[in-house]
Amino acid sequence: MACSCCRHEGHSTYIRSPIARGTVSVCYGRSTSSVRIAALNVVREGGRRRVSLADIWWAASLPMDPARLRFDLVGDDGFDTALKRGEPLTGDMLQHGFIDIDTRDVSWAIEVPCFYRVKGMVSLLGRVHLRATVEAR
Repeated sequence: MACSCCRHEGHSTYIRSPIARGTVSVCYGRSTSSVRIAALNVVREGGRRRVSLADIWWAASLPMDPARLRFDLVGDDGFDTALKRGEPLTGDMLQHGFIDIDTRDVSWAIEVPCFYRVKGMVSLLGRVHLRATVEAR
């Protein structure tokens, strides 16, 4: 079935990396931090262990309130949500996103475009939200 939110006409096959990673790289500007996801508050649901994306951001101790940023997710296969043209993922939405500790697959408690359900996430990238910059002027 074709994806309707990003107008993808086919489907791609995701091949999981054989490299087990227990960390996620969190970036903002020139600052980067590596966060060990299993050390955070784990939510157990349906036999899965998940961690909030908001908890990952705060654990990185980067000097910016996530509400003022937009975010992109990068998978271990190189998939980057920044390359998709859709609504930006705002910092307020991070509390509704979860990463599975075992697979690093991202799932959501709210409706988001399909490309934000990243498989094997390795990076959470915070960027200045252009709308917030324009409104501040």
